[in-house]
Parts: sequence; structure tokens; C-alpha cells
Amino acid sequence: MGARGGVGHAFSVFGLGTVLGACEIVAPIDAVNTGDASEPPMGCDLLDPSKVSTASAETGGASWRVALVRLAGSSECIYMDKTEVTVAAYQAWASGNAAFTDWHSWCAAWKPSGPSNPSVMVADECAAAIPPSQVEPFAVDKPIRCVDWCDAEAFCRAARGGHLCYRGAVGGSQQPENRRDEWPSACSNGGTTVWPWGDEMDPTRCNLDQTRRGCGNLGFSCGPEPVQNLPACVDQDGIFDLLGNVQEWLGVCNAIDVATADSPCTAAGGGYDDSLATIGCVPRGPGFPKSTRRPDLGFRCCYDLTPAERQTAGLP
Repeated sequence: MGARGGVGHAFSVFGLGTVLGACEIVAPIDAVNTGDASEPPMGCDLLDPSKVSTASAETGGASWRVALVRLAGSSECIYMDKTEVTVAAYQAWASGNAAFTDWHSWCAAWKPSGPSNPSVMVADECAAAIPPSQVEPFAVDKPIRCVDWCDAEAFCRAARGGHLCYRGAVGGSQQPENRRDEWPSACSNGGTTVWPWGDEMDPTRCNLDQTRRGCGNLGFSCGPEPVQNLPACVDQDGIFDLLGNVQEWLGVCNAIDVATADSPCTAAGGGYDDSLATIGCVPRGPGFPKSTRRPDLGFRCCYDLTPAERQTAGLP
């Protein structure tokens, strides 16, 4: 989740992107759900605000918690992982699918068999780039990182029956088009706040800006915290670490040469070395080449409502 850098074919897998200026932080989107609190629940308010999801027997995954997210400027809603995907969850899937080949069509031409598995592969290049100041970099309750866009997309789809969270994209420059702002809606509480916690700019709430603060040795980072470890870094629906910790892959990629390893995909939210003054709830492109694997880059998943949930909410 982090400041998104400019992308070109010469972009290093481990290089830092261009830092965004504070002028890119935008005001809240139009507020939604502004009805009287005494009104009876309707629409998405009839659904469980938080629930446990369970992977299918075929994937062998453990259960995890998701929260309901109301989409800004819309009557629609989705569910989103309450935390970034953990090392334990990802490793269980990757280790059990070493011969995986069911890659997204944007990945099939170049992605080799088997997902990246940095927490168990001794010779993993990205894992080796993690500085020694980061103790237990792949502790089971920390967010998985050093995975590319294709690894993240496949996990959300194959292991959890969901998708990488979207942001709105139109005009032919990014795909898929005409999907609503899922990740930005969670970060801004349906477009009603500037930050996940409200409108006050408070960088102490989240795991941010470690290099400047001299975490560990001066100029080094202590890396991500275990998920859900910072109770103040949460939105109004109980979704943790939307800003800070690790930046997160989104399910939106540039439409130019979209099936190549170099085609950029969007990331959001800022990582442990980013400053709150340079990130916000509206992701800015272009992101990173989809083959990028970085120590500060992970992901979480989003989920469409089931037909039964749409019926309960009275949605078409």
C-alpha cells in the first residue's frame, strides 16, 4: 500500500517509485447513507456488517473475516478482507499449489508454473532484499509481501473466491473499466471522510514513515507490523491498515500491452516507509509493472455480494 511511482520498462523490481505530493490528497467524495438514524434499515444495511468467510474444501484454506463496504455515491456494497492477506494464509495456498498454472489472461503468457512463495524459498530475490533490521520478516501474522500482481490475483480468485479490490477506471486507459471504487470507498468510509479514521491528519495511527524516523538503525526500516496490530489504524467498518504497513495491489492494470509483464497495475495505500502527507484514499497511477515483487507490497481481497445477499438488500 504506498506512494506509487512512475513506471517504465527500466523500472527496477526493488526500486522506489516517485513520491506523490500532498497536493494530490482530495476532499471526501459525496456523502452517502445520510438518512435519519431512526429510519428502519434498508438496502445494504440489512446485510451482516462483518462475517466469517470460509474457503472451499478444494483450496484447503482457513476461515477469515470480512467487512461490508458501502460504495461511494451508490446503493451498492461489497465485502472486503478486514486485514491484509497474511503470510500464513498465502503460504498455505502457495505451498499446496506448487504446479499452479491457472493464471489470469494478463499473466498466462509470461508467468511460470507455481506462485511466488517468498516466505519459504531461501533463494528468493525479493526476500533477500529485506534489510536485517526487519526482524521475522515472514512471521505468520504479518502481511505477505514480495508477491507480484499475478500471485495476488490468483490467490484472491482461486483461494478465496474473490478478486483484487478495484478502483474506478474509465476511458480505455485501464482495465477492467466501469467497476466502482471499492478500495477508495473503504478507505474513505463510503466517501464521507478524508482518512479511514476520520478527517484529522494523524500519522501516528498507522505504520508509516519508518525510514525518516530511524526505525531500527538510522535510514532502515523495521518493516510491517502483524495485521490488526494497530487498533487506531482502522476505518469505521473495522478494516485495518488501509494506509501504511504494506501497500496493496489493486485489480486495475493499464490497457496498453496489458498481457505483458511490464504493463503497470495500480497499488494503493502506502507502506511502512511512506509519509501520510504523500498518500491518500484515492490511488494514483500508474503503479508498478505487474511482475514487480517488493518488500513493501502486499494485497487484500474484495468480494461481490452473493445472489442471496443481493436479494436480501433489494439490489438488482
